[in-house]
Amino acid sequence: VHCTNFDAVFYLSQQICKYWVDSHIAGRVVNVSSAASKATLTEHIAYTTSKYALDALTKTMALELGEYGIRVNSVHPTVT
Repeated sequence: VHCTNFDAVFYLSQQICKYWVDSHIAGRVVNVSSAASKATLTEHIAYTTSKYALDALTKTMALELGEYGIRVNSVHPTVT
């Protein structure tokens, strides 16, 4: 779960954002998190922690990349 929900986003974002910074491109990143990152769910430890990690990554990327004109945000859908 962590490989899909966190690692893939981390490594892909790292590569594309480096390209954008080097090329002076003001890009936009939108990560798909989950409402599960805002409330702990029983029996969903892997999923919930992977989305918590994604939220922390999103906040840190926004802080570090904002000066280069790169915006980083996330959406938090839930089951309907």
